[in-house]
Amino acid sequence: MQIISQPFIDQVLVLKSEAEGQLRQLLSMGKQYHAENSDGSPSEICDKAQYMISLNTIYTLIERKRAYVLRLDSILNKIKENNESALCEHCGALIPIERIYAVPETALCVACQHKLEQKHLISQ
Repeated sequence: MQIISQPFIDQVLVLKSEAEGQLRQLLSMGKQYHAENSDGSPSEICDKAQYMISLNTIYTLIERKRAYVLRLDSILNKIKENNESALCEHCGALIPIERIYAVPETALCVACQHKLEQKHLISQ
């Protein structure tokens, strides 16, 4: 059994708090950008294209940050439930404590992460 230390839990809570702050900032930026650029006034097609690209980028960043916060929440919940390190979501193996400390938001063991990365490289 690998027990998770309180300093690690505190580190994850700090990461979560920072990510939530960044998420709020991105949401605010998206609303502000949309309000400033969607007044309905006619503009050139390049301006509209740039607006759509920028808005898409902001929303992509929001979704990534939201997923990161959810992953940190999941880790904290698993720790709260049994105060142990997590299991790999793919194969069910125990994720080494060193990996969890290095990458708190990890959901996969090293072997499954490697397989996923190899599969992604091959598909490109």
